[in-house]
Amino acid sequence: LIRVPSEKSKEEKISALNALLSQLPRLNRVVLKFLIEFLHQVHLHSHLNKMSASNLGLIFGPILLNKKELEPVEVAVITVMKQSLLIELLIESFPAFIGGM
Repeated sequence: LIRVPSEKSKEEKISALNALLSQLPRLNRVVLKFLIEFLHQVHLHSHLNKMSASNLGLIFGPILLNKKELEPVEVAVITVMKQSLLIELLIESFPAFIGGM
């Protein structure tokens, strides 16, 4: 999942993420869809609330995609950045994920 932000184009990222999301259990997809849809709505009002997709990704990426095992600090920083980018992509591109969720 963390490799998705490494894909070249936004379309490739969305396609790879949709493929992964389709593998989630149905209930997990429903909950994720509800959460990302809410965050997308928050993002749409970022001019008022200062919560852009990037800011939301920084907050929710590590929470939603946290690993259970500890990593060295250098690796953890890179992991958090990738987690944040992944959630940012989900939030910004939410309408493209509705079919996959």
